[in-house]
Amino acid sequence: MKKRILSVFLTVVLLLSSTCIALAAGGVELPMVPIVDSPFAVIKLSSDADGYAYSGDNVVFTTSVTDIKEVGFSKITVDYTYSDGLDFNDDVRVIGLPDGWEISETSYGNNRLTVVIEDTVGENPVTGRSFDFTFSFGVNTISGSQQSVSFSKVEIIDADGKKASRVSKKVDNNTFTTQASIPTVNNIGASLRINNTPALRFGMTVNKDDVFTRAFPSGEFAYSANADVKFGMLVIEESKLSGELTVTTSDVTRVLFEEAFDSTSNEVIFVHTIDNVNDYTKNYVFRPFVMYRESAGAQYQYSYGEVETRSARYVAQEELRSETSNKKIEMLNKFVD
Repeated sequence: MKKRILSVFLTVVLLLSSTCIALAAGGVELPMVPIVDSPFAVIKLSSDADGYAYSGDNVVFTTSVTDIKEVGFSKITVDYTYSDGLDFNDDVRVIGLPDGWEISETSYGNNRLTVVIEDTVGENPVTGRSFDFTFSFGVNTISGSQQSVSFSKVEIIDADGKKASRVSKKVDNNTFTTQASIPTVNNIGASLRINNTPALRFGMTVNKDDVFTRAFPSGEFAYSANADVKFGMLVIEESKLSGELTVTTSDVTRVLFEEAFDSTSNEVIFVHTIDNVNDYTKNYVFRPFVMYRESAGAQYQYSYGEVETRSARYVAQEELRSETSNKKIEMLNKFVD
């Protein structure tokens, strides 16, 4: 048994020795593992657009420089490219750099922006810290367009005056879609005036949300003849309507409201009235709309609310479902009988 174990041991030793000799003679060559140099710093570009922005907005971009090597650096130059629909606001601001550092150059034009930040004193190389710099663009383009700001070139000079060989560039939310600031209009149906001169009233509301306050900064409805946003109502007899109800429909009554019927803290109410209603069975089709343009001098566009159809009889029947006043019930029945 001992002889057998010794024999196996000697065989293994011989095999190992043969392998070592083969390697030494160049018989087997293992691949070389490259040494990967880590980046000198990581630079990231992001914006506060969150995927979209309204025409007329300012979008803020932030460039963050992190993971700077211990040797530190004394100067950074960043070139950006930006879309045609963006106007640079010339407002570069640096956050987190020591004394002696400043923005030594900001140049822009032809869809290119260059920012140079450096240690002008030459005594405070940046090391062991991160910093940000911000700037903004005004959005000046039609809704639905894609806008972006991207890195074109990044150059870092280290504390020894040498150019950094590699910088890691990242982007996040640097592209967005523009939207027009169009308030939402709601069709609230029709009501009846049931005195001696019966009338049908067609109503709409506009929510006082962020979009509304963009158009009306005071929070209250008021506009001039050349306002960029206007509200209106389309009304037509159902028998005369062919196809979709829009501002170009033949025989349509197109009303632009000059004042609100009522206003609350949450909404503005507009009403268009048809006086002296005689045919209580006649159906009217009506639809609210917003007339808007994205900049002064541009052509107006239209955004529409829901389409509804009402007659005086229909409105009276609906009112009778909840009315408790005997006098009003008697008057409403005149529209139903």
